[in-house]
Amino acid sequence: ASKHYQGKVSRQTRCVKLNYAGEFHIDIVPCIRSKFLFTETENVCNRLTNEFESCSSIEFSKWVRKKNAVAGNNNLIKAIRLCKYLRDFKQTFSVKSILLTTLLASRITLSEELFGTDSFKDLPMALKTLFNRLDEWLDEQDEMPIVNNPVDDDENFNRHWDEDKFQNFKKQVKKYNGWINTAYHEMDKEESIKGWRKVFGDKFAPEATAKAVEKQKSLPSHCERLRWPMANSPQKLNVKAVLQKDKSSVSIGDLAAYNTIPKHHWIRFNVKDTLDHQTSIFWQVVNTGSEAANDDCLRGKFFQGSTIHKESTLYRGTHWVEAVAVRQGVCIARSGPIVVKIA
Repeated sequence: ASKHYQGKVSRQTRCVKLNYAGEFHIDIVPCIRSKFLFTETENVCNRLTNEFESCSSIEFSKWVRKKNAVAGNNNLIKAIRLCKYLRDFKQTFSVKSILLTTLLASRITLSEELFGTDSFKDLPMALKTLFNRLDEWLDEQDEMPIVNNPVDDDENFNRHWDEDKFQNFKKQVKKYNGWINTAYHEMDKEESIKGWRKVFGDKFAPEATAKAVEKQKSLPSHCERLRWPMANSPQKLNVKAVLQKDKSSVSIGDLAAYNTIPKHHWIRFNVKDTLDHQTSIFWQVVNTGSEAANDDCLRGKFFQGSTIHKESTLYRGTHWVEAVAVRQGVCIARSGPIVVKIA
């Protein structure tokens, strides 16, 4: 009846939807609260069935705030917003916001509530952690599970879901989880931004940031990108590097103790972690500088080796070596570049 809202409102099953200009709307839900002795109940109205339905809006909000406090820095709420944006931007899966919120917030464990956690210390890590755990949980569900309100067992959030929507959601989460892991673990900043744009679209990272990234030195063209997908929770591969006078002589000191290394020495790299027989070690040696280039020895490709690898300090320049652990075609751990400066 109000001229202010003509053409902007519609009646839904349990709410009135108020549409704003642009991609935004608010659902206004009438809620009836009743109190009997020491018990308070909340019900919403189902227009189609003409019945009341139990809800616990205040308690549910408290539950989400508690999970958000465990994550810290409002990172759970921010990650949930990103997931809703992903849903609306990609439009490859359908899931109601309250169901998505419940699925994501439930990935924060009781142990983390009691003892704390550092798995959500920044927003990218929080998003990656939640998607990793959601993907693992979905893998355990052969068919659509019933997702109850965590504070009200009489209410479930499956009313807009069915088996086909669930199976599609499971498939899409696995795809986006792989993209998120790749973007998160990419060591080159420009390539990482490209990875996040694959997830969230070309609007990710403002133009000023993109220009700043373009000015940064990217990886040399002869440096092979990581060819294996990253595991959900890759580990740090511990590699000890020592300097030797000759290839077979004893150590004369840790590599980290030297700012620069003289030519005509050897460096011994040793993976210190215990690995099972299904895990293979690959090494990458990247040379730079005119001496290596003139000798056609810039290298940069990954090659399979053992837990011990030796390199000679033959060329002047700033070079680096990295070890990665691969199991069943997935990178489960990497050392990160070990920089070697040869004078």
